[in-house]
Amino acid sequence: MKQFIALIIGLILVVSAAPLALAENETAASAKAPYCRAIGTKSEGWYGDSGLVRYARCAKCAAECRAIGTKSEGWYDSCDNSVIIYAKCLMGRYQLAVQNYLLIKEKYQNAVQSYEASRQRFMELKGNKSFMNINETPELMNRTKDFLYNSIDRGIKNIETVEVWINKTNLGEDTKATLTRNLDGHIANLEDIRNDIIDITIRYEAVETAREIRSEWRDARIDIKKAVGQVLGQRTNFVINKLEELSKKLELKIPDIKENGQDVEKLQVLLDEFNRNLDLAKEKSDAANEKFNAIYDLNTAENYFKDGRALLGESHQYLKEAQKTLAELVREFRAQNAAIGKEINATSSGMGDEG
Repeated sequence: MKQFIALIIGLILVVSAAPLALAENETAASAKAPYCRAIGTKSEGWYGDSGLVRYARCAKCAAECRAIGTKSEGWYDSCDNSVIIYAKCLMGRYQLAVQNYLLIKEKYQNAVQSYEASRQRFMELKGNKSFMNINETPELMNRTKDFLYNSIDRGIKNIETVEVWINKTNLGEDTKATLTRNLDGHIANLEDIRNDIIDITIRYEAVETAREIRSEWRDARIDIKKAVGQVLGQRTNFVINKLEELSKKLELKIPDIKENGQDVEKLQVLLDEFNRNLDLAKEKSDAANEKFNAIYDLNTAENYFKDGRALLGESHQYLKEAQKTLAELVREFRAQNAAIGKEINATSSGMGDEG
């Protein structure tokens, strides 16, 4: 029970770097995404850890996990939609997401360090003077270009980190696609600006490039806040939905206890209190999601994101109250000699499905 409660709190309050629960006993090679190799040769095809899965022209294709939870679950070719191999591939998708997240996180941290170093070098040369009043030397231009380059690189790595986080959640595929498509557009724009930095020769061009970067980043922040807000809201809703499922299962236990001649009044009072807090948590979470979905410009991004986070904070408080009541419920069920371990374990296990 303590582990279950800790899991709920962790899901609500922690943005983890990996899914919170992965099946440790999953060792089948087919859980990992097949990869295309031997490109351009007669042996080109999809390969796994054990070797060739099947021959295919796959150089520009990706292995996608589809039909999750059905008999047709498996890895599919993104180009022709054919089955590469049937498998319980959801685990592989999460493993890949974890690896991508850790890789992107490391790249972002490196980008931040490079940015701070280049900024320091630029500020040392600039001193307290206005940029436009410094002698336009080759050293000044090189340090300026380095600073601009690393500023863009930091921004791109920031966006990529958000994209990986989006793909680790249970947001709908259409929502994920929309959010990542918008973010990809900002990455492409920043990359275009970055590619032009090498051609900067005079101070005026550097100033104009800095303005382009600021303008693009202002636009990117809108989509970043919208995406982060939706992910935070979805993670909270995931917890609420799981607890609502548990409530229904516990509700079905009460009639059996009553038939045995036992008093169920306290159980029903506690369950009603548990449900009341869940309803209030859902109400606040829904209101937060409305705020996040309403973000469309920089002003609304700042204000609605702040409001949404505050509403999620209220939702989390109600979930904490629900957790306290749940602990009392479990004790009361046990006092009535009612076995509910199956219901608790099923819900606890299900919690791990959300990254």
